[in-house]
Amino acid sequence: MRFNQLKPFELHLKGPLAPLHVILSEDEGFLEWSEEAVLKAFQGTVVRCERLTHDWLIPSLFNEKRLFIAPLDGGELALQLPLPDCHVLLYGKRLLSNTKVYKWADEKGVIFQLPQMKPYEKERILMEWLTEEARKEGKILSLEIAKKFVEMQEGNFSLLRREWEKLLTYVGEKKTLVFEDVQKVAIRTPKEEVFSFVDALLRGDGKATFSRLDDLLAIESSPIALLKLVRNGFQNLLQLHTLMAQGAPPEAIQKDLPYMQGRLLDQLLNSAKKRSLKGVQQTLIRIDQLETEYKNSVRGDPLFLDYFVASLLKN
Repeated sequence: MRFNQLKPFELHLKGPLAPLHVILSEDEGFLEWSEEAVLKAFQGTVVRCERLTHDWLIPSLFNEKRLFIAPLDGGELALQLPLPDCHVLLYGKRLLSNTKVYKWADEKGVIFQLPQMKPYEKERILMEWLTEEARKEGKILSLEIAKKFVEMQEGNFSLLRREWEKLLTYVGEKKTLVFEDVQKVAIRTPKEEVFSFVDALLRGDGKATFSRLDDLLAIESSPIALLKLVRNGFQNLLQLHTLMAQGAPPEAIQKDLPYMQGRLLDQLLNSAKKRSLKGVQQTLIRIDQLETEYKNSVRGDPLFLDYFVASLLKN
């Protein structure tokens, strides 16, 4: 059984839980939401692991239901699920349809796959999710405000969910939500925080850079995801350098960088003056090297992030 939309998948989870769920998405926020949705529907013991083993897939002495959560590359044993008390949730970015796991899940389990979406498609899905959540909470949220709220989070589902929870706490019993409510609780957008970090980094201001790092951690605590945010910032800088070298007029720059408007574009232009095209390219190479180092090391998160900033300040 396959799903590619949030609402049908939610409705499916109200029935008997399938023995195997495979969750596929390029977006970490959607993976996180999907996992939580399955957990809410499951009654039993949850075991998280990097790889399924035969020791775990043995009958429970107390006939206790168990849900094993593992990445796709550690879930080969999901094909050997003979036990009624065992359920498995595998997650990852993609899975070829000709693999055994995909075929087994399609036949006897559930595949929930959100395809790679264009920005406007993702915006529509997030608006639908947001207005449905408002309805569940007994709140009135107009499509116009929902659209602005989604735009403020730049399509970041994890951030949108956190900000929505903050908004609900702030408004309390208030039924009709207005944009002023959103403005009072929503944090600055990821791009604003990223370019503040990049700007401090390019100035060589260590104190300001580490301060901006704390702001970024409020948006994304995962080191790999944070590296991605910073990389995207420098990639936008690289794109701007390329457009400027081609003599592109302001309207062409805004067309190629649609999310860079007004203050954000001014901030990006200001950052571009502080580092050459070659310097930006070298920084991107260094970020890739740091990501590889992190994946191959056991360095703790706080220590790695300090090392990450110090390395870029020296670059």
